[in-house]
Amino acid sequence: MLPHIPYPFEFIHIKSLKDLPHLVIVVSLIFGIGIGVYLALQPQIFNKQAAGDSIVAVKFIPESIQVQAGRDYEAKIAVNPKGTRVNAAALNVTYNPEVISVLEITNGGFLPVQLRINNDHQGKLTLIYGSTIESHADKPGMLSVIKFKVLKEDAASFDVSATSEVSVYSKEGNVLTVFPKLVIEPSGIATPKEEIRYPDNLLLEKAFFASSEPVVRDFRESLDPKPVLKSGRVKPEISLAFIKQLAGDIFISPIVALNQVVEEKVGEIINRSEE
Repeated sequence: MLPHIPYPFEFIHIKSLKDLPHLVIVVSLIFGIGIGVYLALQPQIFNKQAAGDSIVAVKFIPESIQVQAGRDYEAKIAVNPKGTRVNAAALNVTYNPEVISVLEITNGGFLPVQLRINNDHQGKLTLIYGSTIESHADKPGMLSVIKFKVLKEDAASFDVSATSEVSVYSKEGNVLTVFPKLVIEPSGIATPKEEIRYPDNLLLEKAFFASSEPVVRDFRESLDPKPVLKSGRVKPEISLAFIKQLAGDIFISPIVALNQVVEEKVGEIINRSEE
């Protein structure tokens, strides 16, 4: 005789309807354990997907700029850690010294320790920064600010070379896989428009989060002067005051008028009763 092989859930015996609540409890527990295991594996799945893209993003702000000879400009290098904590960054940046003269390099504050800043004036910058225990290098921030002068109107660029490195606490080795570039083009305009200087928080939002564009647009529109309307052309505008006035005309004014009519009628009735 073959040995008895138990099958799953053999311990569940439904003899009557009274046993159904116990069955529901067991099935719910098994289902809950399955969901818990699935959710526990989610961070690993997301990390694998992120590794295929880029663990840390580095960008120039702006990514392109139109310039004039003899004028000074500013380029910022921004970092998006994407939730990881950055402990150091070593960037090698190249440029054309015949077109660009680097005037000053300052720390943007993302990594507060400035380990090495070097400009060989032959077209190579070395920027090395480190973190501290108090550093909050797990949110987007400005790594470095480069102030430069354009010597002549010609196409040029700042390039972060492939020898650059960024290290994080959660992973060994270099996590920088995409190397940014700032494209510099001659404007060809005699009197270029004055550039708007946005706060760093808006620059970072616009650079790394597409959903922030309405915020940046609203900020830009708040700085731009409102156009002067020509005579004979009226721009429709709905304000809070207009809405309040409209509500008063529709709801409040009729009620006030009705109250006046009621008071008059009540007064007439009272006068008649007194007579």
